[in-house]
Amino acid sequence: MLILIYTLLLILSFIMVILIMSQPSNQETLTSAFTGGSNLFKENKVRGVQKTLKKYTLITAFIIAIIGLVSQLIL
Repeated sequence: MLILIYTLLLILSFIMVILIMSQPSNQETLTSAFTGGSNLFKENKVRGVQKTLKKYTLITAFIIAIIGLVSQLIL
């Protein structure tokens, strides 16, 4: 049972890495936040594919956290 849980965690972790790497970078926003020309909290709406990727990333992270907690309770 524990091997199944760890395998599931490994697969979900790979999926989460792929989801994170698929999202566009906010490099220009982070740079402007440190240099003072911050537009960080304005017009920060995500739409379309970006919104879907963000939603799936959050869901995957939540599932990983839940499975991790359950696996610790089993031990």
